[in-house]
Amino acid sequence: MNPKQQTALQDAKNKAYEMYTKLRDIENMTEEKSEIDQLKEAVAAQNYVILDTETTGLHDGEIIEIAIIDNYGKTLMDQRIKPYGIVPVQATAVHGIKLEDLEAEPFFDDVVLQIKGHLAGKDVIVYNATYDRKMLHKSAEYAHIDRINWKSFSNWICAMNAFSPIYGEWNDYHQNYRWQKLTTAAAHYSVEVENAHSALGDCLMTYGVVQKMVEVNEG
Repeated sequence: MNPKQQTALQDAKNKAYEMYTKLRDIENMTEEKSEIDQLKEAVAAQNYVILDTETTGLHDGEIIEIAIIDNYGKTLMDQRIKPYGIVPVQATAVHGIKLEDLEAEPFFDDVVLQIKGHLAGKDVIVYNATYDRKMLHKSAEYAHIDRINWKSFSNWICAMNAFSPIYGEWNDYHQNYRWQKLTTAAAHYSVEVENAHSALGDCLMTYGVVQKMVEVNEG
């Protein structure tokens, strides 16, 4: 298949998924589904991927590592990314990645279309989905490229928002359930923790948590 045919096929898949999401939204208009219900549907449909990133900062950072795995836990992408800015020591203390480790890696604008290809037409499960989507936007800003509307061709589901009410730690001030760390969710479900704070390690940990969460809350 030549590049033009591949592009046409991907465009067709995107349009088909857009139509599917519109029909699904119409069907669910009268009943807002909880995050756990969305997770259960995604796992049942077996058309999901799990994504995780490591970044240079929590609020104004760039993605320096991204991983995506499929619904079988197979690695689709495990890529380090060279930032346009620095890697603060505080960030390195969390994930162990230094700027010198990234000198030979591609920039975000070199890999963004690859990321898009893995997510198109999929349910995208992320532990703290809002944060990772924000970092995709921030990385585009640093690269001086247009932001991508990721939700226009993929359905994002936050595993953290699904787990917080299950864990049940109430926040009186905000009147909602406190967000819990991925490692807390893993410990709750006795999911093995390996290579925490690496993008691929956290993808696999999320995969284990999602499987257990859906299994325990079946029915």
